[in-house]
Amino acid sequence: MECILAFALIVIVLTAAIIWGVLYALGYGKSHACARLAQKYHGQVLRGYLFGRPRVQFLYGRELFHLSARKLNHSSRSVVTQIECSWPDPEFQCEVFTRGFTAVKSGVPLSNSADLLSKVGGYFQVHTNDERRAEQFLSEGVQWELSKLLAIQGDQQVYLRVDQGALCIRKLTWLTRFEYLDEFTLVALELFDQAMLTRSDGIAFIDAGAAQIIDEARCQVCGEDILSDMVFCRRCKTPHHIECWHYNGSCSIFGCQETRYSVPMVADSVTETSSEEDET
Repeated sequence: MECILAFALIVIVLTAAIIWGVLYALGYGKSHACARLAQKYHGQVLRGYLFGRPRVQFLYGRELFHLSARKLNHSSRSVVTQIECSWPDPEFQCEVFTRGFTAVKSGVPLSNSADLLSKVGGYFQVHTNDERRAEQFLSEGVQWELSKLLAIQGDQQVYLRVDQGALCIRKLTWLTRFEYLDEFTLVALELFDQAMLTRSDGIAFIDAGAAQIIDEARCQVCGEDILSDMVFCRRCKTPHHIECWHYNGSCSIFGCQETRYSVPMVADSVTETSSEEDET
């Protein structure tokens, strides 16, 4: 009798170990990294179903970000790590990806612009429906963050898409360790900040003491156009509402953290003299 009980206990232990191993391989062991990331960004982990992978969502400023791992498509066994958020320009379409990223199925034409391709070098391909806007979008800051994404975990496959009012950044590997997942998230947020800076059209910061023309600016905290009470970061020159600056406590650009701001000087308006006034 004792032998039967011992044998049954061994079978139960082995069965539990096998089930745990299968669940770990299917993604449950990766939830610890997601939980740490959610805690760091004050977000939450969304548990998948029995065989699903955990997801993380969190607020960055006023933007909701979703981090997940998923298959490229139904027929592929490759799993990508991706982060998504909304994008303020629903008409703009752009895909930037490393050459050899064969899983891309683009709905926009391949760009043949020499100026645009020279910006990203020979390492990336670009699909876009607006080359002028894409040249503006692919600023030096965005390109720098793309190069940092390439280096994460030694995998050289990166994919970025702006389409239908959404921004998606992918790494063609399943980042299971917290260190890699944290680095990917940090760089993705920095890329988002740099991309949002390209939305501040009409701002030209030039030599100190010279005139600066500001036609349009968007606050990175509330997302609204700045019509009055504007200040700008003394370090990176990002414009803010003064109330939003005080609410945030510092510059809203991730990694800047400047606590000092400057107030732009308003030039005196110049009224042209009409021909009738000249005659009098």
